[in-house]
Parts: sequence; C-alpha cells; structure tokens
Amino acid sequence: MSKAICAFGNCGCSIINLNDDKIIQLPGTIFETLHLMQRKQSADIKEGSTTSFLITEDVWDFDNIGVSKDLMPGISEELNSRANTNTEVSFQHDGNLWYIKKCEKYLICGDCDRGPIGMVCMISQQDDQERRAYLLSLGSLLCKDK
Repeated sequence: MSKAICAFGNCGCSIINLNDDKIIQLPGTIFETLHLMQRKQSADIKEGSTTSFLITEDVWDFDNIGVSKDLMPGISEELNSRANTNTEVSFQHDGNLWYIKKCEKYLICGDCDRGPIGMVCMISQQDDQERRAYLLSLGSLLCKDK
C-alpha cells in the first residue's frame, strides 16, 4: 500500500493511504479553473488530458489534513457556471457517473498549512441528493510505499 505525503519543502506530512479504487480522473484543465497548485507547470496540461484525484466522502479517512475557509465567490462560481452548461465536470466512481455541483473549500496540509492540495466539493448523481466529497490532487503530493 502507498501513502500520499505533503510535497512542500521538507514537510513530508502523511496525508492519506492511497486506495486505487478511490482514484478518479478529472479534466486536466480543472487545475486552471480551481487554481490548484501542482508540481507540474500548467503549460504541461493539454486539452482533453486528465488528472488523477483520490476521492473520499469521509474526512476521517485522512491521516492529517487542513481545510481552508470558504472559496472566494469567483472561484466557486466559475466551476458552478459549468453546471448550467453542457460542460459540467463529471467523473466515474463506484460504477456510477457523478457530477461536481459546487466546490466549497480547499484542502491544505495539516502540518505546514500549505496548499491547496485538493478541494471539498458537493457531488451528486443525475438528480440525486448532493453529498460532500474530498478530492485530493495526486499531482500535488508525493506517493511513497509503506
């Protein structure tokens, strides 16, 4: 089993155990939309590319995580505007198609408070009730075997 750790400076904080069943693919351009930091330059992101995220619906799955204040309205509104178009952000998880409805907060390292390394979003299936999900950008972390 692998562990995701903080990639900032000499922090190395343990963030979460990686579970391949919980890794999803989101459009690579979501980094630009959400202003997420990553180790790669955003110039490396090509149209149609995808980026790996680990998804969990339970904050207690994390070894150590911090959560920012609410996102500035402009950031969450840009993603939320996609919900009213045909370019809604969707992903496959547990054999179902899910949609990101709203992003509320950033995830940050629980030790060094740097980030963002992910986001807290409301997700749903077609017309189902929304639920909170934690999307951790694997491109913003280091992966280490236990």
